[in-house]
Amino acid sequence: VPNQAFFWNFVSSLSSFLGLILVLSLEEMSNVSLGLLLCVGGGTYIYIGGSIVLPELFEAPDKWQRIQSSLLFITGICVMGLPLLLHAHCEGEGHEGHDH
Repeated sequence: VPNQAFFWNFVSSLSSFLGLILVLSLEEMSNVSLGLLLCVGGGTYIYIGGSIVLPELFEAPDKWQRIQSSLLFITGICVMGLPLLLHAHCEGEGHEGHDH
């Protein structure tokens, strides 16, 4: 049921906007709360991708279609992980002007 998987993936991606509105409406949010929200959002994507979308990739009738879909799936994972490679945390002295 690929259409159902894409529908639920779309719905979960819309929940990101709901989370954005929630976070922006708060005056201050702790790092723990922000981390929990990120875990729930990331877990939703992993659950839908791993339990619904990924099994559909292996049921494709054509070998080329399975390979193409798998490569696109892996590409999507890599694109979502790119910000992790570019993000840096400040450590030690010299934090003046920001609080992370």
